[in-house]
Amino acid sequence: MFWAVAGRTQAAEGKLATSFFAAEIGLDPISAFAKNSGALDYFEDKPGIWIDMTCAPSRDTSGLIVGGIVIIRDVSDSKQAEDMLRIGAIAFDTQTAMLVTKPNFEILRVNRALTQLTGFRAQEVIGKTPEMLNSRRHDRLFFQNIFNELKKSGNWQGEVWNRRKSGLIDAELVNISSVTRASGKTTHYVAAFSDITENKDAIAEIHRLAYYDPLTHLPNRRLLQDKLG
Repeated sequence: MFWAVAGRTQAAEGKLATSFFAAEIGLDPISAFAKNSGALDYFEDKPGIWIDMTCAPSRDTSGLIVGGIVIIRDVSDSKQAEDMLRIGAIAFDTQTAMLVTKPNFEILRVNRALTQLTGFRAQEVIGKTPEMLNSRRHDRLFFQNIFNELKKSGNWQGEVWNRRKSGLIDAELVNISSVTRASGKTTHYVAAFSDITENKDAIAEIHRLAYYDPLTHLPNRRLLQDKLG
């Protein structure tokens, strides 16, 4: 596999394997071969090719290297996957409250922002389902519609009334996305929550000022006209 990665298939015949990459890692062929194991960032025509190398030198009775085996693998895909995991971890630790669940909605992970929003510690929610946040302001059909949309399109966004640990009920804008394999099988759900309670309260206050007397709190003429109209 190394020769295919390095693009030196024909040039490899009859030569030391280490002579093809020793220069890149700053070692002479014998020193490179003597390394028991190691990894190098291999740059050639295409930069960023990661090669994992394991060497098993064979020595004579005096300790000199007389041969051996070199196992070389192209691990570029796994290195890229590691990079994506690190990027994902950074993105997860944001100011937006987030949680990750299994396909059965069992919570696997939450970020700090979610614990701050809900008042629950991570240990209190991991292993449970988002049902623990249910404010009872939505019926079963509401949640069934969410699930149906996730199965259909892989994403749902809308407003949900949730209950915090303190018992306070707040309005949240929720975005749920499915994580799927190439086969289409769902492996996880990722949900992001934004507190929009203040927006809801502001709208309610505007409505109250427009349609109710500020002193008596009784409906005013405008509300009656709108009802009749």
